[in-house]
Amino acid sequence: MTEQADHLVELRFSGGIYDSCALDDRALQEVIKVMHAITDTAKELWRTEHADRARIPKGFNQSNQVHMREIRSGSTAVALESAIQEDAQLPLMNGFLNDAVEFIHNSFIAVRNGTEPPSGLTPALVDTYAQLGSKLDPATALSLTPRGGARTRIDPFLRKRFRERIPDSYEGVVDLIGHVLAADVHRRTFQIWLGSRLHVNADFSNEQENLITSALHDHDAMQLRIRGRGRYRVTGELMHVDLVNQIDPLHPDDIELDPDGLTLSQMIERAFANVPTETWEALPRDMAERHDDYFSGSATF
Repeated sequence: MTEQADHLVELRFSGGIYDSCALDDRALQEVIKVMHAITDTAKELWRTEHADRARIPKGFNQSNQVHMREIRSGSTAVALESAIQEDAQLPLMNGFLNDAVEFIHNSFIAVRNGTEPPSGLTPALVDTYAQLGSKLDPATALSLTPRGGARTRIDPFLRKRFRERIPDSYEGVVDLIGHVLAADVHRRTFQIWLGSRLHVNADFSNEQENLITSALHDHDAMQLRIRGRGRYRVTGELMHVDLVNQIDPLHPDDIELDPDGLTLSQMIERAFANVPTETWEALPRDMAERHDDYFSGSATF
């Protein structure tokens, strides 16, 4: 296995000690954050291109790495390069890092100008980009220059614009099984119950009406498996199924374990893939031990 190095992006720190071509711990933290932003973006671009795959290939991180190889003068400039592992077994994993840098750069420009950002800018990426440059002293600045592109300044205004874009919900894939216990033919909605206490409202089309009403009539003996798109809270809770692409009726004798289906851990990973970091950090540290207290409202944090 050989390694191919290729220039990705230049980070330039200016003001204060950076004007004398120095780096401090805050700048190094920002370099690491940019590295993570690039690799996180590359993974998201891979997921978009391979929507049928539940997990990123095992060798993705090893075959796409970002390295700091050079510190340049003229303020303090840090050159980041890709370190692509050339492996005949992993030919489809290369090339996402350059696309990731271009995606980040285009997102910065769009958010600063108030225009529509690139498709695929998830809440998790918005939160990641909103953190860039936040550790620096206000008198200093950080800019990013992709290969062949214009320099973009990462400043408090840009971070503020990104924070304003962090939504309280996001769109995601829906794949669930439950009983239909209520339906409104006029409004084209139904309730699918996932247990004795949890249900979700979903929309259905004219063509799906017969299946929905049949499942409602035979709710004791029939379940439905529905697949489509829905809205999730940032905590991962499914709020509403906006689009049902496929409905499959299931009777007790029809339900079999699919050896090729998603495992519970894979379903959890998919559901929480786009939850912003700040949401996790806001949860109490002892949630696992005292979840009954928090759910009942008797505990505070």
